[in-house]
Amino acid sequence: MTVQLRLILLIATLLLSSCGFQLRGSAEVPVAMRELALQMPAGRSALRLELSRTLRSNGIELAAVAPYTLEILDEKQGRRVASLDERVKADEYELRTEVRFQITQGERFLIAPTAVRTERVYTYDADAITAKNAQEALLRREMQQDISRQILRLYIAAGQP
Repeated sequence: MTVQLRLILLIATLLLSSCGFQLRGSAEVPVAMRELALQMPAGRSALRLELSRTLRSNGIELAAVAPYTLEILDEKQGRRVASLDERVKADEYELRTEVRFQITQGERFLIAPTAVRTERVYTYDADAITAKNAQEALLRREMQQDISRQILRLYIAAGQP
């Protein structure tokens, strides 16, 4: 490698690290916030699983009793026709997920009740129903991952001075 190329790579690395760039999915959780209780309505096991996975992978230990409590208040999922084809049949569907939550520290709100949302649009083919059902399931999982990351980012931001 030439000296110029090495110098360019060094400068690029320094610029990226100095501006706060981080790879997606990595977050610096303050030490005081690394223990969290998770409360949510029964029957939301897919969201619970994804939230637990996201929190644990970022160094947050889930406990029954903790200084902070993440409470999922409501989860709404919807699907609607986004566009029609020339035969007036569904050509695209829009998937929506909204999760209302709050985070408390004892009796005090760290994050007052708020909602995070995500949407995805996919094309629909009546001749490939099985494939489209699998695609919808995959998109829903991605949406749960996105919701989990949004909640994590808000939690970390609320703990920053």
